[in-house]
Amino acid sequence: MANYFPFTISDYKGTFGIVAAVESPELNSRYFDIFHKYHYEGNGYTWEGIIRQILEQKAPDLLPHLEYDTLEGGFYAYADTKENQLRFLAILVPVFNDDEALEDFVSQADPARMTAGERG
Repeated sequence: MANYFPFTISDYKGTFGIVAAVESPELNSRYFDIFHKYHYEGNGYTWEGIIRQILEQKAPDLLPHLEYDTLEGGFYAYADTKENQLRFLAILVPVFNDDEALEDFVSQADPARMTAGERG
């Protein structure tokens, strides 16, 4: 089984889900300091905000193929195909597993897009 940490995936009846349980002890302890250093809560909305901004830089063509259903306690996205789900993971898993790369993105993030208010 592939390791997509910090994400888990599902494939159920044509729904290609991507989840990060951001309030879990494992993810909170790993990522809290990076987000907090730049005055972000590190909740699901923060994750969605940074993920959108990373994708805008690395794969803007992927954005129309994703839908978000994020909550405070978790990041939830759905890709329109298995291929796009795997592209999402291929782009974001390396960033989220390299603290320096993630911090670089977080440090340059647009703060207005890191909250529940930014849903575009």
